[in-house]
Amino acid sequence: EFQAPAATERILKWLDAPHPKPFFLFALYWEPHSPYNPPPEHDIFKTSAYPDVTNTGWDLLTGRLFRWADLGDVNAIERMTELYDGKIHFVDSYVGKLLQKLRASGLDRNTVVMLTSDHGEMLYSHPDDYLTFDHRSLYDQVMHVPGILWGANIPHGKTVKAIAQHIDIAPTFLALAGLPAKPDAQGVSLAPAYQDKPRDVHQYVFGEQDVLEPLRSVRDQRYKLILNLRTGKQQLFDDVADPGEFKNLAQREPAITKKLSAVLDRWRRENEPPAAERNARWLDAIRKSAPVTVIDEVTTGAHLQLTGGGWHREDQKSNFNGGCFWAEPAHPGEAPRTATWRVDNPMLGTYRISIWYGGLQSGTLSSNTPFSITSQHGSQPFTLDQTKPTNGWRVLATVKDPISVTLTNQANGRVIVDAVKFERLPD
Repeated sequence: EFQAPAATERILKWLDAPHPKPFFLFALYWEPHSPYNPPPEHDIFKTSAYPDVTNTGWDLLTGRLFRWADLGDVNAIERMTELYDGKIHFVDSYVGKLLQKLRASGLDRNTVVMLTSDHGEMLYSHPDDYLTFDHRSLYDQVMHVPGILWGANIPHGKTVKAIAQHIDIAPTFLALAGLPAKPDAQGVSLAPAYQDKPRDVHQYVFGEQDVLEPLRSVRDQRYKLILNLRTGKQQLFDDVADPGEFKNLAQREPAITKKLSAVLDRWRRENEPPAAERNARWLDAIRKSAPVTVIDEVTTGAHLQLTGGGWHREDQKSNFNGGCFWAEPAHPGEAPRTATWRVDNPMLGTYRISIWYGGLQSGTLSSNTPFSITSQHGSQPFTLDQTKPTNGWRVLATVKDPISVTLTNQANGRVIVDAVKFERLPD
């Protein structure tokens, strides 16, 4: 069920009511969001790429575009992009109704509207570390979102190249209303940027992610540095010459990397809580959440990460939810293919980790498939005989503070990628 029609109806009724005092209205549209399922009248961007296939969920049938795209099917990625664009077109029609109401009522003469989003989508742009159409990472595909101002005293058709953040929205609206920002606000008003007043909005802007992988970022007008707190990996991108952020310049530009790293370190010291406090917050959240997470091959958010290409899919009842991925064994001297199962939130405490795999209709399966469990305390290897299906969940190990489970195809036969279950045990 779509939420935009009902939300818009409530907003329009509210705007019809008398408002003797100035008001602030926050209108949130859940769409566009996965699953990407625009109504047929908005599915207007379709091409020859699976034009009759839609995306309405995450099971074997309704989420099949995810499975095809995970295996590198460019037509599946194209079709999902078309459906995503259709969902944006759908929401845009309802945003238009709000703007029409403001014009019709005369409110546009003393009202300012800002259109923005909480994130973009990866659209399989960085499959080597985030195999997903969904939103994860601090790449610009996720971080660069609209910031469109419209209304009273806002110049038409003007593009401002200043870098800004969501924390600037409240100071901007307060300034336009003739009010001061909160004394502790870190954001600033964006009004001077479009009023051609000679000052930068920000010299640097920052980003952080603690789902899937702990990442921090800083960027100036040209360069962005992304730091992986778990691995220490640094990525430096020239966002002017390389807006897709595909070329890591960290080794080639050590001075810029060092400068931005120092800026990021200072920001983290000033803004992040101590590690013990941060872990205590996570532990409280974990205790309140569901104790079991299952990662299958039909998933979003790069919870299952495949590397190396050459993966195949197969549907068979013995596999979890009726489907799996598989790969041929690595040839001598060939780089291994890997599959990694991981969850969004940190796993703190003791977890029972179980695995499920069935079989294939043909071909020789591996009797020595290498698995490993990575935790905050190291890595633990396992070897499984995949010629024998699990016939349900098989416990792999009980581990403290796990991070991920990984399989490789350095085996003597075909390897199966199916489902992993992470089950938090009582303290």
